[in-house]
Amino acid sequence: MRRAIVVALLLVASTSLWGQDSVPPTGGGFCFRGRPKPKCSSFLITEFSTRRPLGAVPDVVDPIMDIQLGVMVNAGRRSAIGAILTTGGSESDRTTGFGVRYRRWLSHGLAGEIEGRVISVCEPSGPSSCDRARGGFAVQSALNLSDYVGASVTYQHVNAGSGTAGGYTWWSYPAMSQWSAGVKVGSYVAPVVVLGLSVLIAATW
Repeated sequence: MRRAIVVALLLVASTSLWGQDSVPPTGGGFCFRGRPKPKCSSFLITEFSTRRPLGAVPDVVDPIMDIQLGVMVNAGRRSAIGAILTTGGSESDRTTGFGVRYRRWLSHGLAGEIEGRVISVCEPSGPSSCDRARGGFAVQSALNLSDYVGASVTYQHVNAGSGTAGGYTWWSYPAMSQWSAGVKVGSYVAPVVVLGLSVLIAATW
């Protein structure tokens, strides 16, 4: 799981650093950091977030780390919509997902967001392999400040699943739902955070 996180963190960092050189000088086109029209017609999403489960959730104690990449389009001066890819999880679970995000610009820099995504959750069995996959969905609401920092609340539901072989049930999990809350960083803050975490995780192997 740690190797997968490092690879994903480096991917986001390289994408973010490339994006810094791709910001249009006069606005109105594609932007690296999200802003409403007329500054940007579309913009890139590069985010790293960490969340903690809320309430008493059995066997869930690890922090949840997510990396999100996507593109959003300003549909008007107050609204934006886009598609987001998510990867991450905790020490015990790996999560991937695809979702649709709606953003409502409350001011030039402050925005409210809601995102729905379908997810797949599994147990990592190697750097690039995963077992015992189960489907589910997640809904997240967030408050975003200039694409630099934000706070989020997430509801996630994972379906029940089981595996059988030779007439025997080798593993079985009940359906599980949980709420979590956390913070996220993006835009120019993301490269600093993800590179620092990559070094820290690699040093603890």
